[in-house]
Amino acid sequence: MEKASFFQVLAFLLTSLHLLATCSLAMNISTDQSSLLSLRAHITSDPNHILSTNWSSSISVCNWIGITCGSRHQRVIALTISVSTNSVVKPPEFSHLRRLTDIDLSYNNFTGEIPIGIATLQNLKRFALGYNNKLNGSNVLSIFNTSTLKILDLREAGVTGDLPSDLCRCLRRLQTLTLGYNKLSGEIPRNISECSKLQVLMLFENNFVGTIPSELGTIPDKIGHVHNLKELFIEENKLTGSIPLTLFNISSLEVLYMNDNMLEGLLPRQIGNLTMLAWLTLYNNKLTGVIPDEVGNLQDLSAISLAFNDFSGSIPIVIFNISSLVIIALLGNHISGNLPSTIGKPHFSLPNVEGIFLGGNNINGVIPSSISNLTKLTALELYSNEFMVLFLNLLEI
Repeated sequence: MEKASFFQVLAFLLTSLHLLATCSLAMNISTDQSSLLSLRAHITSDPNHILSTNWSSSISVCNWIGITCGSRHQRVIALTISVSTNSVVKPPEFSHLRRLTDIDLSYNNFTGEIPIGIATLQNLKRFALGYNNKLNGSNVLSIFNTSTLKILDLREAGVTGDLPSDLCRCLRRLQTLTLGYNKLSGEIPRNISECSKLQVLMLFENNFVGTIPSELGTIPDKIGHVHNLKELFIEENKLTGSIPLTLFNISSLEVLYMNDNMLEGLLPRQIGNLTMLAWLTLYNNKLTGVIPDEVGNLQDLSAISLAFNDFSGSIPIVIFNISSLVIIALLGNHISGNLPSTIGKPHFSLPNVEGIFLGGNNINGVIPSSISNLTKLTALELYSNEFMVLFLNLLEI
């Protein structure tokens, strides 16, 4: 009898716990639903009626368009809205969606301030609010203190102010930081290296300024410690000084955009260390000296653009032996010497090249007839050089 009583009590306890868990789950999903309905109420334009018809209390929140729920807790874990709205995006209950791991509100016309509550979501891994240029993002980067965050995309989101010096201390797991098309200013902080897991860094088209101190760098010396970095976009700023040698320690780099700045000095021989590089874009700077032969080490290179600098000397013959090249753009420099007679010949071929842009230099000699062997070539610019009149022979090929 005592044993039966024990099992009856145990069964009662388990049933009670189940009921409590069920009630708790219902309350939690109800909280998520209320928060999302509050968000919907702040959206003043829904031209395709996606939210007004689908986001309804008569439909399970986990079946709403743009909503993903976790299989274990049945809580909202992902939110995606892209309805080209014209809205205020600061509903007060937004931060109550505690289980959110993924928020994508890109490509809308949201207005107002980026809500501070988003930065308190301790499970958040991705936050994308790109291409909402009517937002007020004054010093918004200082609010992020979510150690789980891996992707932060605020392209063209009205972000202003400085890049916080403690950003990487707060976001140590950050893998992608995308801040292009904003109005950030000041220098790129030297401790960007503390984002040791960073793979993609996009800071293009901002107002970053300053010179490069030997121990720091407007393109910081310590950026060379970000050993996982694959893509670096810092073009169209106001960066000055030389390119730090430590940058060429990042052997993982595949894309390097530093065009449209005021960088000066040499292109270091250490460029040859970046053997995984596919895109090298340095046009519209003040770089000088010769193009180093070590560029020939970049056998995965698809595009090299060193146009509108002050490079001199001849084009390294090794460039014409990188079979992966699609674009060669060296126009607007002070390059001299001849084009190699081997260009377009077997073993010195450019089988994938589609554009060669060498105009506005001091290249002389004849244009080799073998250039006609470049079967994919669709654009060839050789204007304002010193080629011999034998160029006419090429037109007859």
